[in-house]
This record gives sequence, structure tokens and C-alpha cells, in this order.
Amino acid sequence: MWSIEENSTNYTYFEMGIILGLLHVISIIMKLAIVLTGFKIATKKSKKYGWGIMLTFAIYVLYDVLNLLHQKIYPDLLYIIFFIATFSILWAVWQIYQDVKTEK
Repeated sequence: MWSIEENSTNYTYFEMGIILGLLHVISIIMKLAIVLTGFKIATKKSKKYGWGIMLTFAIYVLYDVLNLLHQKIYPDLLYIIFFIATFSILWAVWQIYQDVKTEK
């Protein structure tokens, strides 16, 4: 467990909060990169699964940004949007599998 004592060699809660907050922001930036990559796959490579990748990670980015801004999201709405994200990535993975299967 982390200590808030000044002489402790462990991280303080404040320092850990800064580190975790930074990781959260970096994670959002990486997810945005995936959204853009999914869009490029869909538009420039004409692969339908790019839309699924883009939608899934756009939902994750939306959730993370709302969470970062301390906005309350109703649990029922969360179930629906995460179901859509899960279905979207499942569809995308299935499309990738079909593409790879036909290439062999």
C-alpha cells in the first residue's frame, strides 16, 4: 500500500494519482490513434472491418473522456454502448478472419 509519509520511499497517493492520470491520458491518445487507423483501413484500404475497429475504439474514447471529466454515465447506457463496442469488434475480427481465409 502506498504511504503519504514524507520520508517514505513509496509513492504518495498524490504522486500515484499524477502517474495514473498521465497513463489515462496516454491511453486515450493511443485509442484515438486506433480510431484514426480504423478509419484509414475503412476508407483508403476499402476494408469494412476498419469501421468496426473505429467504432469500438471511438466508444472507448468517449467513455474515457467522460470518465476523465467526471461525467456520470448511467449503467444501463453503459451496458448498451459496451455491447455495441463488443459486437463491433467481434464483427471486425470475423471480417478479418474471412479476409485471411479467402487469401489462403
